[in-house]
Amino acid sequence: MEIRRIAIVGANGRVGRAIIDEILSSNGQHKQLTAVIRHTSTSVPPSSAVAKVHADFSSKASVTAAFAGHDAVLSCVPGGATDFESQKLLIDAAIAAGVKLFFASEYSANVMSEQYARLPVQFVGEKPRIRKYLEDKAKEGAIAWTALNGGPFFDLYRYNSQVVFFLSKYDAQTSNADDSGNGEQ
Repeated sequence: MEIRRIAIVGANGRVGRAIIDEILSSNGQHKQLTAVIRHTSTSVPPSSAVAKVHADFSSKASVTAAFAGHDAVLSCVPGGATDFESQKLLIDAAIAAGVKLFFASEYSANVMSEQYARLPVQFVGEKPRIRKYLEDKAKEGAIAWTALNGGPFFDLYRYNSQVVFFLSKYDAQTSNADDSGNGEQ
């Protein structure tokens, strides 16, 4: 599956900006990035290399139109903001727009573990429920999905070292780590 056009929800947040920086520094010339921004926002994407489209995130039709023509949707919605209904709307809009891959907003520990289930929803969101919904949609053949579960120190590492996400080399059966873990490429 080739991923060339990527729609990013949450592009101006810490995770979104970090991912955009990595995509652009690694192979951005081969990607078309679009920041999908709230229809009421006047913010601009974190890079002039990123296109901007507005969407009403309470309207499936509006979000579907924003996702149209994209190969992947990258959800960078933070922690407690990952409530089920808003993420379900993003997933359903991606499916309706013909998007091939949904990159779930997990960026945390294993969301399906017992320990994770004990964390307060107001801090971690409804990620296990969202994961289940994505798994069901994938079984139906509606969309492929992936997530990045980096463990508890991922945020510290991400902001202090180089991490290259594997969207440039996405293969539905494998993932790649583009860093040896010791700071060498």
